[in-house]
Amino acid sequence: MNKMKAILVLALTVLVAAPAFAETQNVKVSGSLDAYAFYRDNYDLTKNNDAGSVQIGGTVPGALHAGADLTNQQSEADSYFMSITQVQIAANLTDNVSTVINLVNQRDWNANEFNAAATTSAAPHEFDVLLDLAYVQMKEIFYSPLTLTIGRQDLVFGRGFIIGWNPQDPNSNIQADEFTQIQSFDAIRATLDFNPWTLDFVYSKVREGSLNPEDDRDLYLANVNYKFAEYNAVAEAYYFGDVDRNTVATAAGVKGSETDTVGARVQFDPISQITLGAEAAYQFGDYVATGTVSDKDRRAWALDLFGEYRWDTNWKPMVGVEYVYLSGEEDLSLGNDSYGA
Repeated sequence: MNKMKAILVLALTVLVAAPAFAETQNVKVSGSLDAYAFYRDNYDLTKNNDAGSVQIGGTVPGALHAGADLTNQQSEADSYFMSITQVQIAANLTDNVSTVINLVNQRDWNANEFNAAATTSAAPHEFDVLLDLAYVQMKEIFYSPLTLTIGRQDLVFGRGFIIGWNPQDPNSNIQADEFTQIQSFDAIRATLDFNPWTLDFVYSKVREGSLNPEDDRDLYLANVNYKFAEYNAVAEAYYFGDVDRNTVATAAGVKGSETDTVGARVQFDPISQITLGAEAAYQFGDYVATGTVSDKDRRAWALDLFGEYRWDTNWKPMVGVEYVYLSGEEDLSLGNDSYGA
C-alpha cells in the first residue's frame, strides 16, 4: 500500500511539474515608478511628544527630547518623500502555462530612525528589493475549465471587502503603510470557469512559524460568482476560514483563534453610468485572547452599501458614496464569554 501511495504521489508530481518546463513563447517586461510627498501634523493625535519627528520603526517618545535634541527635534509635524519602484516580468509558455514575477523597492527618501538613545542611525533596508509576486498559472490542467495558480499572488474577490487588502511592509521602510504595493499571499488557487459561473477555491499559508502545525496561520476560501447577461450585474457568495495559532501562542494540541466568515455580494448598473450594490457578511468561530484563557465565541456582522456615478467624458470623473457597518466588540474584558455582537 505504501509503495502504491508513493507511485501515485510521484505521478501527480510529474503531471504538475512537466508543464513548468515548457518552452517560452514570449516575455513581457513592465514596471512603474511612483513618487509621493507627505506632510502630516499631529498624526498620532497626541500633543507635545514630538511624534512627528520619529521616522520609520522608531519608538514614539513619551515627552519632549532633552538637551540638544530639544532644539533640533521639537516639531509636531513630519514632511518627507517616498518612492515605490516596481519591475514585473511575465512569460507565456507552451501548454497554457504562464509565470509572473514582480519585484518592488519602496522607501522613504534617505530616512533615518530614532533609536532608544534618541540618536539617528541609517535605515538598514532602504534599498532592498522585495519579492511581491512569484507564481505559475496553468490553464486547462487535468480538466478543461480548471486553472491552477501556485505561488505568491494577489487575492482580490469582489470589492475586497473580506479578502483583498493585505498591506505589508516587510522591512519597515515606509511610514505610510497604507500606500504599500505589496498585498500578496502565498497560496494555491483553483479556478473553475463555467461561464457565467466561476468557482474559486484557495488555500494560503499566512504564517509558517517554526515549521510545525502548532504555530501556523492558514487561510481557506471558497467563492462562487455569477455574472448576469444584463445590467452588468454580478452576484457572489463566499466562505472564508482563518485558523490562527500564531498570533497568540498556545500549548501543543490547543486550538487557536478560528474565524469563519460567510457572506454575499450583489451589484448592478441600472444605467451605464451608475453602479449600485450591497455586501453583507457574518463572522463566527472562536477567539483566543491569551494562551492561558479559554477561547470565546466569536460573533460579528458587517455590511457594505455603495453607489457610484460616472460622467461620460474623456477624463472619466466619478463620484461615489459608501456606508460600512462593522458590529465590533463593546466588552473587551477577559471574563466576557463572547467576542463580537
